[in-house]
Amino acid sequence: MMPENLIPQRVVSLQPSVTVTLRDLGLLDRLVACTKYCVDVCPEVLETGCIIVEDSWSAKAEQIMAARPDLVIASVPYRLESVAEILKTGVPFLGLAPKCLDDVYKDIMMIARVMGVEASRESQRGTAVVARMKKEVQAMTTKMIQYSRYCSSCT
Repeated sequence: MMPENLIPQRVVSLQPSVTVTLRDLGLLDRLVACTKYCVDVCPEVLETGCIIVEDSWSAKAEQIMAARPDLVIASVPYRLESVAEILKTGVPFLGLAPKCLDDVYKDIMMIARVMGVEASRESQRGTAVVARMKKEVQAMTTKMIQYSRYCSSCT
């Protein structure tokens, strides 16, 4: 288990998927800055008073620093110049680059562990979020298989 003083309390999210993950983990209270695209998919961030900053494609060090974060989380796509801007802040940076659905699940678990909500049996929020997602994907897959069978029988 991570010592309390090492668990990030002020997070900048540069990607909507990260913001939604933080929301699903019950951690929006730790979000201090996010992008306008994050607001589009997670409008409740406006209630947190977080600062709106550029995304991982056009990140600006001064915007990130204005939020006084102790962690920046971003995901693909990146530009080399944007990564340099993020690194220039000196703030710990978690950069994600999922290539498949299993990578997305692993990224959710990584965020949960880093944020200290997957550390004990009492608190396994990441596991719960991933389990719910897998269940939803399976339900949709089942519906699509049934639909394709129905469509193929009509021809």
